[in-house]
Amino acid sequence: MKQKRTTKNTIVTILATLLILTAFWPQVKVLAAGASDWTFYRGAPDNNAVVVFEEPIGLADERVWSNMVGDLGEWGTNSKSSFLLIDERLYFASEDQLYQLDRAGHVVGQMTLSGMVGYTAIPVYNEWIIIPLDGGALEAVDPKTMTSQWVSLSLAAEGEYLQNGNALQVADGVVYSLTQLLDENWMSVKGTIQAVDLLSGESLWIREDIAIDSEAGYNLTGAFVLGDKLLVVGEKGEMVMLDKRTGETVATESIGAKVKSLLVQDGDLLYFTTFDGRLLAYEVKGQVMTKRKDIAFSVKSNSTPVIHEGKAYVGGLLEYADWETGTPAVGIFAVIDLETEEVVERYETEGEVQSSPLLMAGTDAIYVYFTVNNEVGALYAYDKEAISEVYVPEEESRQYSMFSPVADEQGTVYYANDSGYVFALQSLFAEEPVETEPAPTDPAVEQEPTVTSPERNEAIEKGSPKWPLAAGIAVAVILVNVIIWRIVLRLRKK
Repeated sequence: MKQKRTTKNTIVTILATLLILTAFWPQVKVLAAGASDWTFYRGAPDNNAVVVFEEPIGLADERVWSNMVGDLGEWGTNSKSSFLLIDERLYFASEDQLYQLDRAGHVVGQMTLSGMVGYTAIPVYNEWIIIPLDGGALEAVDPKTMTSQWVSLSLAAEGEYLQNGNALQVADGVVYSLTQLLDENWMSVKGTIQAVDLLSGESLWIREDIAIDSEAGYNLTGAFVLGDKLLVVGEKGEMVMLDKRTGETVATESIGAKVKSLLVQDGDLLYFTTFDGRLLAYEVKGQVMTKRKDIAFSVKSNSTPVIHEGKAYVGGLLEYADWETGTPAVGIFAVIDLETEEVVERYETEGEVQSSPLLMAGTDAIYVYFTVNNEVGALYAYDKEAISEVYVPEEESRQYSMFSPVADEQGTVYYANDSGYVFALQSLFAEEPVETEPAPTDPAVEQEPTVTSPERNEAIEKGSPKWPLAAGIAVAVILVNVIIWRIVLRLRKK
C-alpha cells in the first residue's frame, strides 16, 4: 500500500510540473485549420481572409525584410500578381517570370512563363500553381521543381486582348477562369468563363458573355463553387448560376450594378460589393438566389469584404480625384454591423481603398490590414479604435498599390506595391522571428533583401524570457515534494 501511494504521488508531482511548464513555456501560434498555407487569393475557397491565432497577437508594424524583385517597366513601375504561400515559400508572378522566395526574402527559384501576366493576375495553388496569362491561357507549374506542366489554349481571337485579371478557382480537379475584353473606348464588351482540367490543361467547356444592352465580361472577380453549381458576377450586373459540369445556365438574378468583387461565404450568406458602393448579401438555396442585405457605404468599390464576428470590413471610394486641380481621391475604410446593417465606423483615406482587407484575430485583439492606392504605397491597419499607417516604405520603394495583403502561420504579413518591392512585416515581439540567414549562392539569385537592424532581434529576445522561470519553478516543486514526503515517512516510522 505504501509503494502504491508513493507511486501515485510521484505521478501527481510529474503532472503538476508539466502543467507549470505548459503555463510558462513560450506559446506557439496555432492557426485555424488550413491556414498554414495561403493557396487562394483570399486564403481559402470561402474567400474570407481571416487568420485566427489561439493566443494574444501584436500589430505587424516592424519590417522583417524588403526586396526589389523584377525589372522596372517603361513607366518606372513593376507590379506583382497576388501572393501564394506554399511550404514556407512565397510565390508570385511578374511580367513573364514566376518567382519563389524563402522566408528570409531571398529569391531561391525563378522560371520564365509561356506568356505575360496582367496587372491584377491572381494565381491559385492545388498540387500545381495555376497562373492566368494574358489572352486567357493558363499555365500550370510544379512549385517544387519550378517547371511548367501544361499551358492551356488562349481564348483570344486574332487582334483581341483578353485580360485575365480574375481570381482562379479550383474544385474537384477543375480550374475555373474568367476573362474580360475591352474595346478602344475601354468599355468591357466581352468575357469568357472556362473550365479546364487540372491534370491535362484541356478545356472542358467555354462560355462567352457578350455585351448587348450593357457591358459584359469579368474583372477583379472570380467564380464561386457551391455544390454542383458555379456562381459568377461581373460587368453585366447579374449573378448567374451555372451547372459547373457543363457551363449551362441554371438561373439568373439581377443585381443592378456591375461587380468587381469576389463572393465571400460566411454561414448561409454570400457577401460581395458592387461597383456603385454597396455591400450585398445573398442566400442561395437550390436554384433560388435571394438578396438578404443591401448596405450603401461608398460611391464606388472593387474591394472584396472580409467578414468576422458579425461585422464586415471593406474599402471603397468617397470622392473622385480632380486631375485638373490636382485634388487626390478620397477613399474609405468602412466597418459595417451586419445585424443592424449600418456603417458603424468610417475612416477617410487619401486615395481609394482598392485592396481586399486581411483580418488577423488573436485572443486579445484584431487587426485588419489593407493598402491605399496613393503614391506612398504604405500598409494600413485598423485596430478597433482607428486606422493608421503601420509601415511607410522608404523613398525608393514608394509607389501606388491596390495590393491585398496575405499572412503566414508565424503572423508575418506580406504585401507589395508598384515599386517592385516586396515587404514582410511582423510584430516586434513575435515569438518566432523570421531568420535572415545569408542568401544562397545560386547564380540565379540577383536580389538581396534589406533586413531589419540588430536592435529588433535584441528586443525580441528580451520580450520572451519565460522558459528559465518555468524551469526554476518546476525544480522548486519537485524539491518541496521530496522534502514533504521524507518528513511524512519519518513520522510514520516513529
